[in-house]
Amino acid sequence: MRVADINIQKVTFTELVQALKDLKFTQENEGDRSRFYHKKNDTIIVLKKERANKIIDRVHLIGTAIILEGKGIIKEVNSLAQIIKKNRMVSQNKF
Repeated sequence: MRVADINIQKVTFTELVQALKDLKFTQENEGDRSRFYHKKNDTIIVLKKERANKIIDRVHLIGTAIILEGKGIIKEVNSLAQIIKKNRMVSQNKF
């Protein structure tokens, strides 16, 4: 069994939501959950709604990346980290 890890620390709920949107997911809020749907790959990701700046548990971040990789939406687990890092650089005008 392969051990998955992701090369990023302290990802906020907002950062993960933005990365999913960058990957062409649409978001729907259902009660205390946010549902993200990727039409092309018929993929659903459901996350508990959190405060914008709440740090996502690492296990949920890695689990999301594994699903994205398994569905062919990203090439490897660490691709999700690369998207988030790029977004951080853009938001800090370093890109």
